[in-house]
Amino acid sequence: MASEYEKFREEHILPSGLTPKQAEEEGRRRVEVDYLEAFALGLSRYYEDERCSGERETIRANADGSEDLVDYEWETRKATLLKRLQPAGMGKYAYLLKDPRYLELVKR
Repeated sequence: MASEYEKFREEHILPSGLTPKQAEEEGRRRVEVDYLEAFALGLSRYYEDERCSGERETIRANADGSEDLVDYEWETRKATLLKRLQPAGMGKYAYLLKDPRYLELVKR
């Protein structure tokens, strides 16, 4: 039996015309496209999760699928490596390197 929360996520209609569940899925797809395009260009992307404890700490997702914990100065865009979190191909977004959309981008 679905919880009240799940029922809400699947049945409530937002002003966009989507359910909350559909809006979350669309958001995930948009993030994936951003990461796919950046990785295809050899660029990193940054995000935060529970591994970030300092005010300027962020995760750098690298184009090879690795991840680093960095001290990131947003004003200067300077990133200082604090710790290697995941080796190549093992980061949170590494699965995108096998995605057909990524493979198509790198063929160009």
